[in-house]
Amino acid sequence: MKNFVFLGPPGCGKGTQSAIVTNKLNYVTVSTGDLLRNMALEENEFGLKIRRIMSAGQFVGTEIVTKLIENFYLRLEKVDGCILDGYPRDIEQAKLLDVILENFNYKLDKVFYFNLDDNVIIKRIMGRYTCSSCGAIYNRFFYQTKTDNICDFCGSKEFIHRNDDNEQIVKERMSVYRKNTEPLLSFYSDRLIELNANSSKDELTAEIVSYLV
Repeated sequence: MKNFVFLGPPGCGKGTQSAIVTNKLNYVTVSTGDLLRNMALEENEFGLKIRRIMSAGQFVGTEIVTKLIENFYLRLEKVDGCILDGYPRDIEQAKLLDVILENFNYKLDKVFYFNLDDNVIIKRIMGRYTCSSCGAIYNRFFYQTKTDNICDFCGSKEFIHRNDDNEQIVKERMSVYRKNTEPLLSFYSDRLIELNANSSKDELTAEIVSYLV
């Protein structure tokens, strides 16, 4: 099984592309962001702790996230490839990932870097909203529903705007990303593929798939 990391700042399209790719190929995606957001909804001490960290735009500790990744691989059924979206977030986690993969007789094949201008990132994050019924993603700056407040795919009128998608938290997340995650570009230089994340969705998908098949 091949393993790939989707690397880039918040709002660069990693999650969207990983969902598209896994639908096209016999791949699976592990999104630490989704796993942590689900845990943050739990009304217990652990859930409240994660909620506070994420609401402040900070990263959750390496020990917690690494355990999530290990458990994911333990439960993983046979697939052709795995996309890691949101992990690793720093060099320490990258080294731990190498150990995890080696324990399962895997290796990290390629790292896709989604390069995008900061101003576009802020608009993408602050403008995005999601259909609460089918999960379709929209953006008030770039991609709105064809009919006001009605989902194009399922007709629902209920939408969700994440609480952490505000300007202050977005800028904090960007600052943390620049400090902790950008050094991974050098760490992974031997297997890094840089993508123009401002390309159209279909163009970006085609480029990614060309490296995977």
